[in-house]
Amino acid sequence: MLAKSLAALCSCLDISSATVGKLKRNHKGTEEQIFQMLLLFKGQNRQDHRDQLLVALHKIGRNDIVQELKRKTEQPKGKDTENAQENEGKLSPLIQFISY
Repeated sequence: MLAKSLAALCSCLDISSATVGKLKRNHKGTEEQIFQMLLLFKGQNRQDHRDQLLVALHKIGRNDIVQELKRKTEQPKGKDTENAQENEGKLSPLIQFISY
């Protein structure tokens, strides 16, 4: 899933492989690694971080996540579907990031 795509995603976001290795060593668990990577990316003072993230996810073939993120961030609060609730756990760092 996304854990396997973490290095590819980081590459698309101009985060070095050395940094990816450091993230993996310093943070246990895929969700925490993804969250830390997103914080690092966001901290690079990019104005269009949402769009860049969506483009990077598209480049690594994760259109499923792109569509889910767009749906979750454009959907009014309180109208979650069963499918969205099922995906909530694995997408939560991305949703938190992109909704910020």
